Amino acid sequence: MMHTGKIAILAIQEAHLDQNMMEELGTCFEKNLKILISAHPNNPQAMAGVGFIINKQLIKLDELDLYELIPGRVAILKVRWLRSSTATILNVYAPNDRGEHANFWEKVITARRANVTVRSPCLSVVLILEFSDRGISQIGSRPDVSIRKSS
Repeated sequence: MMHTGKIAILAIQEAHLDQNMMEELGTCFEKNLKILISAHPNNPQAMAGVGFIINKQLIKLDELDLYELIPGRVAILKVRWLRSSTATILNVYAPNDRGEHANFWEKVITARRANVTVRSPCLSVVLILEFSDRGISQIGSRPDVSIRKSS
């Protein structure tokens, strides 16, 4: 799919991969793909996990930098683009419990401000949305974030 669809970078959430599983996948797809994962520190096979899958035919690996702001929850990928630009992609998997959202977003903001290399504005933000029979069950909720229906 990444090759035929010419997808350069695919952001993933709920990866549930530990280091061994990531290495196995990397070996299987090493010709065309590079897998970069930020695993949950306590239970990588059962909880969270965010990452990026890189199409090696479209992106040079030496042009990538991965930063883990909150392991398993927030990762930033910086990609040198068109020789003179840098694209910054923020991949977020927010907690399911809405009661944790305010504290979580404060941690994200604090971690981002503390890391000099990732302070630049993000080109893209990836949030996970879970849909259930009751509608959206999770969204990266912040008071200043709104969702608009596209026409």
